[in-house]
Amino acid sequence: VYAHVAYAIMMATMTIRVLHSEDDSSFFVLATFRMVFRMVGGLLLLDYRKAIVWNVSLSFAVCYKFSSNVGAMKVHDVSGTLWIVQEVFALCATIGTLYFAEWWQLACIHAKVMARFIESSRQAVHTLLSVFCDSVVHTGPDVNILRPAPELAHLLCIGRAVQADNSLVGDNLANHIAVE
Repeated sequence: VYAHVAYAIMMATMTIRVLHSEDDSSFFVLATFRMVFRMVGGLLLLDYRKAIVWNVSLSFAVCYKFSSNVGAMKVHDVSGTLWIVQEVFALCATIGTLYFAEWWQLACIHAKVMARFIESSRQAVHTLLSVFCDSVVHTGPDVNILRPAPELAHLLCIGRAVQADNSLVGDNLANHIAVE
């Protein structure tokens, strides 16, 4: 909440300052500061929708007041076309960066939630199987046993059952299935 209020106050202050500038060289000098603050403030806010409102209003104010401030500095483009193109580019770059930063953060959160959900589901299935089955065996795509399976070794009456650390790890499960 405080970040939203601070961002709104700073953007409103910059917009009002731009709207009240007349033949002021700081209009051009502070352009870099305005761009940096728009980007950093928007990244801290991490809400591109609210940032759009403030950035569009600031960009309109900057484009509107260009002609009032052009006399303060030696500017080659008196019509302001280059300045307006630069301001539109800055607006699009800011909004695009803020959108992708928010999208990336949401994608990371979604991935973490899904990973926890998948791990929780895997544990639930493993618990159910270990309750209902005599042995749970984890195999790879080549049907080799990946994790220790002491219960299977005990069921097969293999002497290595006491070695719980490596019980049947690496063995091919198909070797322990009877062929009729």
